Amino acid sequence: MNVQKLLRFIFVLVVGLLLITLSADVRETRSAPAGVGDGEPTVPRAIAAVRSAAADGPIIIDHTCTDLSQIPAYWLEEAKEFNFHYAHTSHGSQIITGIRKLKEVDPTYGVSILAHGTVGLPSTSGVLRIYDGNNLGGSSTYVTPELYWATPYGISLTQSVEDTGWFNFSMWAWCGQQSTNSAATVQQYLDQIVAFEAQYPDMRFILMTGHTDGGSATLEFNNNMVRQYATDHNMVLYDFADIETYDPLGNGPYVNDEEGTCMWCASFCENHPEYCTDLPDSCIHSDSPAEARLFCKLKANAFWWMMARLAGWEPEGPGPTPTDLEDSSKSVSPGLAQAGDRVTYTVNLRGHTLPPTSTVRFTDTLPGGLVYVPGSLSATSGIPDDTLAPTLLWSGSVSPTLPVTITYAATVTFSSTVMLTNTAYTAAPDYGPITRTAQLQLESVVPPPTDLEDSSKFVSPGLAQAGDRVTYTVSLRGH
Repeated sequence: MNVQKLLRFIFVLVVGLLLITLSADVRETRSAPAGVGDGEPTVPRAIAAVRSAAADGPIIIDHTCTDLSQIPAYWLEEAKEFNFHYAHTSHGSQIITGIRKLKEVDPTYGVSILAHGTVGLPSTSGVLRIYDGNNLGGSSTYVTPELYWATPYGISLTQSVEDTGWFNFSMWAWCGQQSTNSAATVQQYLDQIVAFEAQYPDMRFILMTGHTDGGSATLEFNNNMVRQYATDHNMVLYDFADIETYDPLGNGPYVNDEEGTCMWCASFCENHPEYCTDLPDSCIHSDSPAEARLFCKLKANAFWWMMARLAGWEPEGPGPTPTDLEDSSKSVSPGLAQAGDRVTYTVNLRGHTLPPTSTVRFTDTLPGGLVYVPGSLSATSGIPDDTLAPTLLWSGSVSPTLPVTITYAATVTFSSTVMLTNTAYTAAPDYGPITRTAQLQLESVVPPPTDLEDSSKFVSPGLAQAGDRVTYTVSLRGH
């Protein structure tokens, strides 16, 4: 071996050793996210029951999973106990955009997101907590296949996040790679996700399909590989492409452009505007026309459907057990009010056969026309929580010997005559949720008769010519 070849061999050997060292060390150097996020690094809620349920079949999230009205409030609250790790490129951010807008429209879908290059947890409690990134360092949250599953370095980054022990789930989103991937690459992806699940048995790793691209055969083949694998191996699949392919009424399949921009949304929204309210201000890769932003809304809805399923909800399971809380009630005092008045709501929760260890969850969102009085939420026992006001929460135990009374106050802001209906939701494990309503009659404020009716005004003299001076006198008299 001549000197030049020897030097080249030494150079390659040194570089290889450095790469191996970097890949091995990255987990140690990035696993302690001091100062990033204020979330407590506690062990997250166990999901053993959900993982064991996988034996009963896969969880497939597709276009049939976007009707939020079907999700019981109880399972939404259960989903908020989870911590979620999400890594993505630009198309995957559509889910983030959608769930942020949904939270803005309805605080019931409470979520807090930490998007950062270093792993951490948001500090907000009582909501679903999401880490958006993959421990890349700095502020980067743009995660390609090479930075999550496709290379030893990417795998080590993902491991450094999951090694914290903070997360229940991890999901990574494709960009346009599925339109050109070979079958071998798709299989590599599937194998690595399974390897992650084997390494972290207390977590579930969620498969995804790639976004629509105008109808290429390669994309369809690759996405079908993922779908079949999820079905055969009882995995969780978020079918990104399927959600883009059918409208909320189930019509389709539609073909979108190569960027994955919705090509059917404008026509659908024109004919069914009720599905297209509260769209986000933007939706990357599906932003124009404005109706195309429906994609972000639908993906957010499907995401929450998935979280409810992961929490244990079975949409087609047996009907709910008759609730033990039927004797509960809700009232408002006074029942007749005007703008500016303060009213007090009282909820009485009464149970009969609930075990003392059963946790009951109560959710009440104030309707428009009422403003919550800060600090007024109280309960005779349990844990009241008004951090998400106007959505008010309570959790605790209810029994025949321990009924619970919850009260809170609100200020009336409407000045018109209208009936306000306020509905509260209450649920306990293995019992169907119940609702209780209270109606408040609002009356418009009618000004009282004036007290100045005896006031007068006159002019002197009453007959004048050009150049004359006249004097007006006004006398105000009140009683």
